[in-house]
Amino acid sequence: MKKNLRLGFLVHGSEIPAWYAESLQTIIATGQHEIFLLRFSAEQISPPAAPLFFSLFQRFERKWFQNQFDATRSVSITEFAKCAVILDFSAESFLLSSEEFELLQALELDYVYTIAYNGHAAENVSAGAKFGLWYVQFGYVPLDSHQVPAFWEVMENAAVTRSCLLMKKKEQITVLYEGSTRTVPFSVFNNFSSIAWKTSSFVVFRTQSLATLYETFAERFAEPFTYQTPLREVPSNRKIPLLFLRNVGRYLLYKAKAKLPAGRFTLLYRRGMFQIENLEQEPFHALPLPPDVFLADPFLIEKDNINYVFYEEYSYLTGKAHISVLEIGQPGIPSRPRVVLERPYHLSYPFVFEHDGAYYMIPETVTNRSVELYKAVCFPTEWELVMTLMDNCELIDCTLHFQNGLWWLFASTANHSFVSTNDQLLLYYSSDLFSGEWTPHPLNPIATHAGNCRPAGRLFIERGKLYRPAQNNASQQYGYGIVINEIHLLDKENYREAPVRFIYPEPLGLKAIHQLAFTSDLIVIDGIK
Repeated sequence: MKKNLRLGFLVHGSEIPAWYAESLQTIIATGQHEIFLLRFSAEQISPPAAPLFFSLFQRFERKWFQNQFDATRSVSITEFAKCAVILDFSAESFLLSSEEFELLQALELDYVYTIAYNGHAAENVSAGAKFGLWYVQFGYVPLDSHQVPAFWEVMENAAVTRSCLLMKKKEQITVLYEGSTRTVPFSVFNNFSSIAWKTSSFVVFRTQSLATLYETFAERFAEPFTYQTPLREVPSNRKIPLLFLRNVGRYLLYKAKAKLPAGRFTLLYRRGMFQIENLEQEPFHALPLPPDVFLADPFLIEKDNINYVFYEEYSYLTGKAHISVLEIGQPGIPSRPRVVLERPYHLSYPFVFEHDGAYYMIPETVTNRSVELYKAVCFPTEWELVMTLMDNCELIDCTLHFQNGLWWLFASTANHSFVSTNDQLLLYYSSDLFSGEWTPHPLNPIATHAGNCRPAGRLFIERGKLYRPAQNNASQQYGYGIVINEIHLLDKENYREAPVRFIYPEPLGLKAIHQLAFTSDLIVIDGIK
C-alpha cells in the first residue's frame, strides 16, 4: 500500500526552469500526494558577476544551440495553482525566521525539495520536514557558482556527466540517487539540458520509493554523500578562448571523421563453453555483413544439437529492423539467415526463452510504446502475438528472469526525449507471465550509471551465482563494452548488484562489443570491427 505524502517544493519568485517544472508535473499527475509550493518572495540571490569572456561564451552557446528541449526555459508557477497550494515566505535564504519555521513545521511535510541549495549554506528548512531537505548537485560545479553545470565535462571531453539527489537531515547528507549519462559533446548548453532533464526524474523516482517504503526509507538511503570529484573554478578570461578553440577543433575533427564510412555492428561467434574469465582467450569469427544493414542483439536457443541465433537485422534503407534467425550446427557453419518476425515498426533485442515446453519471444517494440509477447507456432520461423504485457510505455531491451516463483523484467528507459536511454534500468515483477500485471520495484531505477546499466543479454547462473550482463556506455562510442554484474539480492523490496568483470573490445580486435549470448558449446557476441 502506497502512502499519500505531503510534499513541499521550494521556488524563488514566480518562475521555475522547465526541468524543475517537469518534476512537479510528473508528481502531480499521479494524483496521490498533496503538493505545497513554498515561494520565497525574493528572487534567488544572484552569484557574483562572471568574467566577461565566460558571459560571452554563454550568450554564444544559447544563440547557436537553440533547441526545443531547452531545460532552462522559464515556466510560471501559476500553471500549478489549481493542483498545489502556494504559500509565500519572506525569507531570502534557507535560514527561516522562527515564525516562518513554525509555519513550515505546521504543514507536516514529508520533505522539502529545491534545486537551489548549495549543500553548505546555513539553513533550518531540513529540520522542518520529516525526511529533511532534498536537493540536487551537478558534477563538478557548486550551485552557488556563476558557471554553468556540465561545462567542464564538455571542455575536457569527459565521457559522462554526473548528477545526484541528496537528502539533508540533522546535518547529515545522504545519497538518494546518483547517476551519470553520456556527455553531449561540443555544446555546454545541450549537455546541461541533457543532464537537467535526466535529473528531473530523480525526485520522481525517490518519491515513489518513499511512498512505498515509508517506514524503512531512511535506513535504505543512508549512504553518506562525499564529493567524488573536486569542485572546479570558473575559467578566467585568459583560459576561456583556449578552451573554446580546443572545443571547436574537436568539433571540426568530428565532422571530418563523420564523412568516413561508419563502423557497423555485426555478429561474431566461436565454438566452446563460456566462462566469465575466458572470453578473450580465443578469436571470434565474424558473419558476413551485407551492405546497408547492421546485425546486433544476438540471443541463442539450443535445441536438438542445433544453436539457433536470433538477432536484430537493421536496414538503413527502411530505417527500421526486423528479427532474423540462423542456425549453427555441430560443424560450426552458419546457415543462411531467415526473417522470422517483421512489423510496421522497429523490432530489436529478440529475447527468446522456453517456458512450459513452448518458445516465446519479447522483441523490443519501444517505437510502438508497448512490450509484446510472441509464441512460436512453428519454431524457429513462425511466431504469433500472444498478448501485450505492458502498454503505453517506453521500455527498452526487456530481459526476463524467473526466480523464486516470480517473473522479473529488467528494461532500460528514458524520462525525456532529449536524454539517453542507457542509464536508467527499471525492474518489474509478476507472479504470472500472462497476467499483464507488472509491479514496479520500489527501488527503481535499480541501476543509474551509463557505464553499467542497459541490458546486454539474458541473466545467467555460473557456479551457483546469478549474473546480469550490462552495456558499458561510459564512452563516446555507443555499446563500447560489457560489464558482468553479480546480483547479490533480488526480492520485492531489495536489489543489490556489483560489477565483477569488465569486457573491453580491444583484446578481441574490435572497436565495440555490445551484447553477449551463449549455450553449452557456442558463444555469440555483436561488435564493430
